[in-house]
Amino acid sequence: MAEPIAAGGVGQVWRASDLLLDREVAVKLLRPEYADHPDTLERFRAEAKHAGSLTHPCVARVYDYGNAGPASPPYLVMEYVNGPSLADMLAVDPVHPVLALDVAAQAAAGLDAAHSIGLVHRDVKPGNILIGADGLVKITDFGIAHAAGSAPITGPGLVMGTTQYMAPERIAGGQATPASDLYALGILIYECLTGLPPYDGGTAEVMAGHLYLPMPPLPAGVPPELGELITRLTAKDPAARLSDAAEVAAIATRLRDLLAADAGLTVAAPAYAGAATGSH
Repeated sequence: MAEPIAAGGVGQVWRASDLLLDREVAVKLLRPEYADHPDTLERFRAEAKHAGSLTHPCVARVYDYGNAGPASPPYLVMEYVNGPSLADMLAVDPVHPVLALDVAAQAAAGLDAAHSIGLVHRDVKPGNILIGADGLVKITDFGIAHAAGSAPITGPGLVMGTTQYMAPERIAGGQATPASDLYALGILIYECLTGLPPYDGGTAEVMAGHLYLPMPPLPAGVPPELGELITRLTAKDPAARLSDAAEVAAIATRLRDLLAADAGLTVAAPAYAGAATGSH
């Protein structure tokens, strides 16, 4: 039996059963009011094509795409993740630095796999980071992503993404790049530690913050090495920013293990390390 589990700007996600392969899946339906809009429909098709080419433990798989016809909206069949989003967790409380680094390490590993085949996510945020019952992170919703270097689906001057996590160069009208994905990851780590994104207010105020304001201070007690990682990820100038997701994953993993050892915590073996990245 299908049941709704999430809703986004242009789609709804339902939990359903794949009767052929006997597995639970998530089915993303394009909202009817958008299904006839050519640009949105093309963006939805691109999600299936590009995300479907990627295989990595830290990326939610896309299994199938269908254009159901005039009476039914197009849909994606995706891997079902039995667990909350990072946004759900942060709605309750900030998370421990070890968990923040574990999420960052896994998400960076998934982004590295995507970047290696020319895929930029464009909307890295807590709502698109799912955490399974086994602790494995899954990046989801490449709905506004496209292969780097391909013709843009969105029109000139139209910025797609979520303002609270958007890199300054994208706000200024530049293209999404791996470095802009990693800027968003840095903002996400900051939010893990504080419970809130660094810049607040209306859209214009948030955009101005990314462009011109320094990052607000982190809470007392955050290890300086973790603060340094956030600083390197959120440099205003992309040329001064950490831009290699594999390097970010390695740094975050090392810091996670050091902090876990200091706190007497046990971290599960990194099932994401060294996994296949997928191919065209």
